[in-house]
Amino acid sequence: MSALLIAISAGTGTVLGWFVYRASLRIQAWGVNMDAQDRIFQEAVGENSADMQIGRERTEAERGAVAVLHLPLGAVSSK
Repeated sequence: MSALLIAISAGTGTVLGWFVYRASLRIQAWGVNMDAQDRIFQEAVGENSADMQIGRERTEAERGAVAVLHLPLGAVSSK
């Protein structure tokens, strides 16, 4: 009986490990694709802002700071 429980636990662990491994590969590929998109957007914004600013760096006060609001998981719900 103990051997059966050990075999089931090992099999379950192997299957879950495989799914977690595949998910980590998908997340890694997503991150690489997002980095590529970020570079594209940064280059596009850099070209536009270089044309508009004529080599002058804008300060945070000139840009206007953007506030980031972090809500708890259950804070936003449809009522």
